[in-house]
Amino acid sequence: MADNVALRAASAAIQSSSYDLALEWLEHARCVVWNQTLMLRSPVDTLVPSHPDLASRLYSVSQRLHHASSGSSAFTSVTDTPEHRHRLAREYEKLLAEVRSVPEFEDFLLPTKVHGLKRAARHGPIVVINCHEAQCDALLVLPSHDHIAHIALPDFTEDKARHARSEIEKLLDKKRLRERGVTIKGGRQQEPDPDIGSVLADLWNSVVKPVLDYLGYINNEPTDDLPHITWCPTGALTFLPLHAAGDYEQPGCRVFDHVISSYTPTLSALLASTPIEISRTPRVLAIREAPTFGPGQLPGTAKELDCTG
Repeated sequence: MADNVALRAASAAIQSSSYDLALEWLEHARCVVWNQTLMLRSPVDTLVPSHPDLASRLYSVSQRLHHASSGSSAFTSVTDTPEHRHRLAREYEKLLAEVRSVPEFEDFLLPTKVHGLKRAARHGPIVVINCHEAQCDALLVLPSHDHIAHIALPDFTEDKARHARSEIEKLLDKKRLRERGVTIKGGRQQEPDPDIGSVLADLWNSVVKPVLDYLGYINNEPTDDLPHITWCPTGALTFLPLHAAGDYEQPGCRVFDHVISSYTPTLSALLASTPIEISRTPRVLAIREAPTFGPGQLPGTAKELDCTG
């Protein structure tokens, strides 16, 4: 529900050219959704090392307030009255104000503003795509840029995204690729299945190529030093393979001909995981499990592992 409201709100903000506000709304809603879905660490945990007593009091009050509001039988008592809940809420707000008076915690539990979100793009552009029922819009967070760029994607809508997802799911069911253990016969498949060729081509023409054109990433000459781009799709577009988009019947019309793609659920995830200084020495841990009885073998793992050496 929060995600759908955010998509509509962001679309309205985009229509009025308030791109910073659209990005903030999308980010805040998606942080709430992903934190709840993945049960990520609470922001209170960041307070524990330096101010354990304050963190403990805030956690205790927030738990009591949550259970009082939800009517949990384990916490129901004669004190569970509207007045008691109001007192807990006032105590909670007082503790929040106390936390925000501490240096480095001024923005504690506040939505990240756009100037903070821009830091996530220090090492490459981030493309946040708002997938709305009327049309899609791309918001580009670019390194060393003060403004949020906007690209209208009028040829792709929420209905198109849902249809594309349905077609891909049908293909996976047909090919029995939804679970490990499928027997793959014949040689390595070089091209995508014709059944999803039109889906990948539509993603390329309507979503990915306009973004790459704007960034100047459509190159005519092959190169080993491809730029990196991070996709942050929303709504029904979240389930579609932007990294595989392309017109496979035309040369040089596939996304991986021009960029290396990554995904992120939120910009905050990049802020939390990106150190200020990044080691220039590349390191990777790759593990290949020996063939086991039961599940079918996953082809190509040995070759992929050799390529990382």
